[in-house]
Amino acid sequence: MSLLDQLPCAVVVTNEAGLLLDVNAALLALTGGGRQDHIGRWIDELLPPASRIFLQTHIWPTLLRDGQISEIHLQVNGLDRNRVPVLLSSRRGEFQSAPAFFWSLVSTYQRHRFEAELIEQRNLAESAGLALGESQRFMRAITDAIPSMVAYWGKDRRCRFANYAYAQWYGRQPHELVGMALEELLGERMVQSDEEYAQAALQGQVQHFERAVTNLDGRTRHMSAHYMPDFVGGDVLGFFVNISDVTELKRTQLALEDALRKG
Repeated sequence: MSLLDQLPCAVVVTNEAGLLLDVNAALLALTGGGRQDHIGRWIDELLPPASRIFLQTHIWPTLLRDGQISEIHLQVNGLDRNRVPVLLSSRRGEFQSAPAFFWSLVSTYQRHRFEAELIEQRNLAESAGLALGESQRFMRAITDAIPSMVAYWGKDRRCRFANYAYAQWYGRQPHELVGMALEELLGERMVQSDEEYAQAALQGQVQHFERAVTNLDGRTRHMSAHYMPDFVGGDVLGFFVNISDVTELKRTQLALEDALRKG
């Protein structure tokens, strides 16, 4: 089994020209065919015409310039000629000692479940000691490609894992957060506002809330947060955090409501 098959969302690896080097089982379940049917094809072939054009005119130029793209809405050619809406993210990395791009394609309605499972699979791979160096590199590449802020907090309220987006929000690197106490990272005011949600999650209750927060640049952003308990048997060992920036969605909703009122 490929290491990529441990990941619950569809993943492909391409070279810098877009040639498919590897795909995982979730991608095959989404599009059909076998692994060898895909390797050697172009990533464009996974997409219908409109998404293919957007890939070439917008995504590739941004990706080659910045090394990453986050949460782009596209469609993928699914089974039975269905066009499946996905959130596509990619980040530059290394595959078999050569430059490559890791692409994740997450069905929009499955997004939160996939992200939680992704972190869980990463933790399982590490605890089992399965090819640690290689598996950690793969898992880190994919979790860092996720644009949402993803982290895991133990029941001792210390950070066990944080992806790049989560650490970047606080102006830190992911390794700096590991072992850090919740109070140390958030500060007294934010801890007080989050306390009821953290406590409820540690008691086994899924939490979902939204709030406006100010980032390091002083800009106000609207964030949607999910706190998901991590159960082993009947015990809660900690909770997953998944936070998405929904500022643009809020602006679109307000503009639409305003247009409807004026109409």
